[in-house]
Amino acid sequence: MARKGNRKIRLSDQRPPLLGGMLRTARLHLVPYRASMVQSHHVAWLNNHENVKYSEQRHLTHTVESQHSYLNEFPPGSYIWLIRSLGTFAAPPTDLGTITAYVDVPNKVANMGILIDQEHRGQGAAKEAWLRVEEFLKTIGIRKIECGCMSVNVGMAKLAQAVGLRVEGLRPEHFEWGGRRVAMTHYGKLI
Repeated sequence: MARKGNRKIRLSDQRPPLLGGMLRTARLHLVPYRASMVQSHHVAWLNNHENVKYSEQRHLTHTVESQHSYLNEFPPGSYIWLIRSLGTFAAPPTDLGTITAYVDVPNKVANMGILIDQEHRGQGAAKEAWLRVEEFLKTIGIRKIECGCMSVNVGMAKLAQAVGLRVEGLRPEHFEWGGRRVAMTHYGKLI
C-alpha cells in the first residue's frame, strides 16, 4: 500500500498520469515518455552502436514506428521516463536518454534500466535520474530495486555501485558479445 494524502492506494493502482508522473531533480526533468513524444534523435540513440553495445537493443534496427510500438505496448504498472535537462535562458532543455522501471507488483520489486546518449555521459545525469526514480518507487511501495548488465559493461557497474546496489549473482556465459560469451551480473538493493 502507498499513501496519497490520507488515502491508502494499492500498488497495482499506480501509474503516473502524464503530468503527475513527471519527476524533477536539481538539473533534470524525468518526463513520462509517450509515443507522441518520439523524435528522430531518440531513435538515433538506439541505432548508435556506442549507446547500445551492451544492450539487447544492439540486435535491432529501430525506427520511429518501432519506438511508437514499444511505448504503446509498455506494460501497465511499469514506468518509462525521458530524461531531459532543465535548460537555461542560454540553452534549451536537452533530451539525454531514458530510464525504465519494470514493476513486479506482487513482489514489490522494480527492475530498472537506463540509457544515456554517449554525448551526455560522465556528467552525473544517470546517477541523479536513477536516485530520483528510486525515491519515487519507494513512495509507491516498492521494496527492492534490481538491474542486470553484461559483466563487461563497466559504466553500468560503476553506476550500480554508485547508487548502492550490490552484486547478487552472476549468470555465466549469458550473452554472446564481440565473438565471445560474457556473464550477466545481477545487482540489487532493498530500499
